[in-house]
Amino acid sequence: MTKLNPQALEAASELVAYVGDAVLGMNLELDQNHQYKNNVLALRFNPETNRLEASHYIAAAGLSDDPPELKRRFRMVDTALQDPRIGGMYEMGGGKVHLIEEQREFVYTKEFDPLALSKVAFRKQFVYYLEVAQAWSESWYLQVARITHGKREAPTSPVTLKNP
Repeated sequence: MTKLNPQALEAASELVAYVGDAVLGMNLELDQNHQYKNNVLALRFNPETNRLEASHYIAAAGLSDDPPELKRRFRMVDTALQDPRIGGMYEMGGGKVHLIEEQREFVYTKEFDPLALSKVAFRKQFVYYLEVAQAWSESWYLQVARITHGKREAPTSPVTLKNP
């Protein structure tokens, strides 16, 4: 286990504040637990890895009282997302779309090294992260779900922001 690096925490806090203002037009700050969260976006400084973790809501994954068969179908989609022939055909931008079963949601997550990024570089990467998250939220997740359940063919060439 790595020890919290105060310089990494400070850099992560500055990056979060910067993109909050420059990209989102709002005041973002990491709280005393080193995180920021709203209904769609979460940013968290992980003191064990000294990385800034971004998590973006993609889709709901049912309700706590769903029948076992429906829960199994959501798990099937998660498996398909990790399959290079299905989910791997879609642009991930260095991140990952996956099921968080306890929260009953699919999210797009990515880690950033706050000590290796300037504010300008992080802004560029964060904007790209949001663009990829939007594509997953608006269409790619549903495409993978339909492929999983036999309602659509898997793509034969990569699906990207420039080649949807």
